[in-house]
Amino acid sequence: MLSISRPIAVSNRWTPEGILSVVCLACYIVCFLMSLLVFILLLELRQSFPELNTMVLICFLLVSHTVFEIKSIFKPERFSCKVLGLGTHFSLLYSLCWMNICTFHMTLLRVLPRVSVIRNETSVKRFMFYITKESSFSLLALQTGEL
Repeated sequence: MLSISRPIAVSNRWTPEGILSVVCLACYIVCFLMSLLVFILLLELRQSFPELNTMVLICFLLVSHTVFEIKSIFKPERFSCKVLGLGTHFSLLYSLCWMNICTFHMTLLRVLPRVSVIRNETSVKRFMFYITKESSFSLLALQTGEL
């Protein structure tokens, strides 16, 4: 018969390794913010799919690192801990899936270089299709993991 033992106590967050982790995550967040600011300020960087793909990837990496940082510094209550955990998992999964979209799009550019529609396309319809596809896949995978 299985017996449930007491949970192991979590070590103090403010060890040298914990402080280094918080500092590194803060540096990541600052770098993501600076990258996003450059993309927002320079219109030339938002003209085609690769640039838009990079912007979306930066946004979701920024969200995932920020949520993880908040969760690691503060000790949230049970419900907010679940929400922050789901937010972290969703944004990291979405980032991973979005890297798949970036790779797929760049492969199309390399494999089909003569198709100018794909190379120069900045269609909102295609972009929204990518966003919908990755959002639904990430939510489905997250929901499957919860079962």
